[in-house]
Amino acid sequence: DGVITALFLAFYLGARPAALRHPPAPRPPHALPLTPGELRLRVAMVGFAVLFALAAVAYQMGPLLAATQAFFVELPFVTNSVVKVGGLALVCWYVAHDIRRNMPLAGVVIAAHVVSALALLVLLWLGQTDVAVRIGGQETALRSVMRGALLLDGAIALVLFALYQGAWASRFQPRFLEPTEYRALIALAGVVLKGRDPKLSAYDIAANADRYLSPTSIGT
Repeated sequence: DGVITALFLAFYLGARPAALRHPPAPRPPHALPLTPGELRLRVAMVGFAVLFALAAVAYQMGPLLAATQAFFVELPFVTNSVVKVGGLALVCWYVAHDIRRNMPLAGVVIAAHVVSALALLVLLWLGQTDVAVRIGGQETALRSVMRGALLLDGAIALVLFALYQGAWASRFQPRFLEPTEYRALIALAGVVLKGRDPKLSAYDIAANADRYLSPTSIGT
């Protein structure tokens, strides 16, 4: 962990002066005000940032409390859990700080919970889960704990995905394209227009294409 931290710090310090010499990327259109979907996602990001930060504290305290020491016996995995939820808390807070610019990073939080749910499914299928663990002085089946974790991770992923897609749809208000398709078209148009002085922006091109493909436009 120390070596990885030192490497990241070295790369960061090396890249920071160059980044400061260049102006930030332009903001997407409709910077103000935030749409209702973006506001909902921002509130959710703040809420999950707080919950993940509290979870990091709970993971850290688990091995230190007598009632939960028997469950938190694998200390390396405890530290990894602290890093995981602590990192997710930082990402959520970063997204909420500037939802308009940083919203794509919410996909990282969603993907992390999808990966966690898939890993739990594999362990429930192939792992040795028919053992009992002691939590708070009571024995509980490990399989039940893992099922609860699977439901929790799956629910978080689904809720965030719905809010995430809703925020993109609220921002662009597409008529035909799905939010992901709309964003892909913006990115493609941006690559084609890079280095030129176009009359239309990448956002305008995506909006025009979406409007042209809409059923209303085709019917007329």
